[in-house]
Amino acid sequence: MIPLENPGKIYYYKNFILINELKKVLHIIDNSNPSDPQKTGFIEIPGNVDMAVRNDVLYADAFTDLLVIDIKDINSPALIERKENAFESLYFMDGTNRVLSHYEETPQTVILDCSDPRYKNGFYMEDFGGVFVDQTSFDESVLSSNSSGAPQIGKAGSLARFAISKNHLYAVGDAEIFCLALQNDGSIGHSNTVNLPWGIETIFPFKEYLFLGANNGLHILDIINPLAPVLRSTFSHARACDPVVVDGDLAYVTLRTGAFACPGDLNALQVIDVKDVNNPKLKHSYNMTGPQGLGIIGSQLYICEGNNGLKIFDKSDPSAIDQNLLFHNKDIKVSDVIPVNQNLLLAIGTDGFINTTVLMLKISYY
Repeated sequence: MIPLENPGKIYYYKNFILINELKKVLHIIDNSNPSDPQKTGFIEIPGNVDMAVRNDVLYADAFTDLLVIDIKDINSPALIERKENAFESLYFMDGTNRVLSHYEETPQTVILDCSDPRYKNGFYMEDFGGVFVDQTSFDESVLSSNSSGAPQIGKAGSLARFAISKNHLYAVGDAEIFCLALQNDGSIGHSNTVNLPWGIETIFPFKEYLFLGANNGLHILDIINPLAPVLRSTFSHARACDPVVVDGDLAYVTLRTGAFACPGDLNALQVIDVKDVNNPKLKHSYNMTGPQGLGIIGSQLYICEGNNGLKIFDKSDPSAIDQNLLFHNKDIKVSDVIPVNQNLLLAIGTDGFINTTVLMLKISYY
């Protein structure tokens, strides 16, 4: 267990784990030995909530700005560029004025003047964040080598507002998606903003599509033109917090209520048929207890239930998921997970970072 004061996002890249203290600092953990992860350093990024990594370049928000940081030597990060006002959205702003008042830059550290009292009440939804990458191309071996020439992209949890797909970085605000082309050197090229229905919370890229969880439904966008996503369809559901992951023709969505940003009384796992992206249909719905982040690898479905712990289901039969609970630990408080492979599960929650080795349903905590 790695102690953290206010853990937010967790991200896996080349045997390194990145975890941010919300709006403060990004911790670097060497996970070469999963039974003994070592905290090796940090990057100070005030205002940081989301992050993604491609080809040894870290993309991280700093209030309304986007930082592009070279992490080829992860213990000596160097700032490539700062794209000011990349994000004009209530998710990155306080609703009336920009929250960023001043900054100074050094090659490794960004310092902001956060004395404005509005920072304490900024319009940030800390429950929804993180980074997700295209699961269709994810292979752990690609994270440590690039012999195939394919981009090296990390992996993160389901509460994602950043995603990398087709050499573009996508970031969702409350009612828009920011599209930024990534150059070969890691810098930002052309960019575009596409307006969307209100209430966007999470993003998951799959094949030629982006699946967006919203507080009133699931939106499916195509990225045939990467700089101009097109809304193909919306599956509406009761108002609730809504991360989503996709596996084949099925989308798995958790609905959570009871919090300020998640009104209503529906707590459930929904399985949605997305084979026809123009006409998604609900196939199954299962009652849950305040479900939050979720993840899939192989036949296993991981669901975080906050104070109610972590559940693992066999999803081989989508019509009987509730009858195939493999594991439930109520002693840990988890909000999101990264299933790295069949033997390694990373989890994060109010108790900090948990590096969990999963083997034949026997779980040990380090």
